[in-house]
Amino acid sequence: MGFFESAILEKHEEATKAVEGWYLEFERAVAARDKDATRALFHADAYWRDVIAFTWDWGWIGGPDAIADRILGAAEEIAPHDFHIDERRTRPIWIQRGEGNVIEGFLQFETTYGHAEAVVRLAKDGDGYSAITLFTYLRELRGHEVATLRPSGIGVDRNDTTKSWRDHREAALASYSERDPEVLVVGGGHSGLMMASRLASVGVDALIVERNARIGDNWRDRYESLALHTLTDLSHFPDMDYPLTFPSYIPKDKLGDWLEYYAKSMEVNARTSTEFLGGTYDDATAEWTVTLRAEDGTEQVMHPKHVVIATGGISGTPNKPNIPGLEAYTGNVIHSETFKSGRDFVGQKVLIIGMGTSAFDIAFDLYNHGAEPTMLQRSATMYTHVDTSSAVYGAFLDRSRSTEEKDLVSYSDFVYPRMLDGLKAATAAAAESEGAMIEKLRKAGLKIDFGEDGTGYLMRSLRRGGPYYLDVGAGDVIAAGKIRIVQTDEVDGFVENGLKRSSGEVLEFDTVILCTGYLNLKEDVRMFFGDEVAERVGEITGMDIQGEIRNAWRRTAQPGLWFITGGFGQGRPHSVPLALLIQAELEGLQPTTREGFSARPDEVIHYLEN
Repeated sequence: MGFFESAILEKHEEATKAVEGWYLEFERAVAARDKDATRALFHADAYWRDVIAFTWDWGWIGGPDAIADRILGAAEEIAPHDFHIDERRTRPIWIQRGEGNVIEGFLQFETTYGHAEAVVRLAKDGDGYSAITLFTYLRELRGHEVATLRPSGIGVDRNDTTKSWRDHREAALASYSERDPEVLVVGGGHSGLMMASRLASVGVDALIVERNARIGDNWRDRYESLALHTLTDLSHFPDMDYPLTFPSYIPKDKLGDWLEYYAKSMEVNARTSTEFLGGTYDDATAEWTVTLRAEDGTEQVMHPKHVVIATGGISGTPNKPNIPGLEAYTGNVIHSETFKSGRDFVGQKVLIIGMGTSAFDIAFDLYNHGAEPTMLQRSATMYTHVDTSSAVYGAFLDRSRSTEEKDLVSYSDFVYPRMLDGLKAATAAAAESEGAMIEKLRKAGLKIDFGEDGTGYLMRSLRRGGPYYLDVGAGDVIAAGKIRIVQTDEVDGFVENGLKRSSGEVLEFDTVILCTGYLNLKEDVRMFFGDEVAERVGEITGMDIQGEIRNAWRRTAQPGLWFITGGFGQGRPHSVPLALLIQAELEGLQPTTREGFSARPDEVIHYLEN
């Protein structure tokens, strides 16, 4: 063994001993309900984040005193025990994370209710080590474990030779014409599919209803030039990673076909060409009465115990704002939802209202097809190149780790104060590396910022959905002056044939495209369940005062109503705890610790109030 190999082995052994020593002391201290001993195991700058393992909720706490209080408070009922290093994961190592150079170890442990996992990061603290970050996560409920071995047999019932596998699948789906699922999932996009697959894996009977004719049409029907702006390695589905033959950014039609393939492969029960009309909840029976409408107009009433709304993973109901003066314009006005290709606008002068990624994509597509696009900017946008933006998710390119493990690492990092520091540093580095392009874009008239507090596009997306642009080509065209930028303070308003500038010049347009995004899912709730339920639940997505996503993947104020939203990298890991929360309610498990963290969904960080 060479010098460097010996040194590496020694570092691994040091890391392993440190992690083993820490969790043994932690288990002893918690079992003894010893606050002083528990507190002493945490660094002065420590954070603990829990996802339903201890608190039956999502959230984080900072500081050794507060951490010790909450862990010991939950331990009376949760009874954490049998901590050990998770042999399925990367062994304890020294690694550079947001906390600095730390030892990172993956653990498994047991609780009263199930099998849990932890990620601990240890920092040097005097002569020893203390936890600077602890993340705990419930993976499975006891007695309802996900199968780790393939079912025996050949997958066909040889005792019933008249029915094939396909016959059984068709019969399973047809059975819902006469019975109710335990869970009805509204929406067959990636969020709905991930949710239904997770529920099925733990034995919960779930049915998806999707208004489109085929699973995947929600992507196929979008504009032709669309591709994911997030890395393929970040966007895997549960239990089914994309092949290495897939490109770094997946085109939308290929993605739509993958959704359909995933649904069939995972035997997800999905009824397409079916519209969810809404329903009411009966507190006495703890079930919904909902109505579905098939393509032929026939309606069916169902009584699921739970409804999961998955209509807004990326989009939902189009936002068509009342833009002052637009009523004076007599030309063609469409929303980006109906835009398909720039070939439909060859030779036209087109005004785009909006500064999100779709707006830039559409402007670029129009330019490539011979149209003359102009973008009307109402507020500054965050700019970064798509490849630079992916650096935030660089850990997902490490194929030596499983997707599950990388999700755990990402979960550990989702502590709001630490996120802010990390994103500020990443945004500043990106701005410096892209300084020349940013200067060109500003000279071309584009107003650019770096987020309200310099945290960049990711935090802006989490807080309020945009605006930001992950550049896939439009930047060079704007810099060259071939996509014109007009600021709202340069115009007096709309006239019959276009925009009137303050100078008196009229900018004529054949078409106006509203790239104004989509309404908050709260409006879907209002449409489906009425004003009272919508106001009870409140806003969905955006961040609460603790830096957690509001009302998504967690209990809401309306019993039996849940939401899953966000991108692939959120839906994949977050669907696990949501499935467990639903399963626990179906099984009658109601831990008294379930209220967990104190932040309410209506306590919103101040950026959302602007």
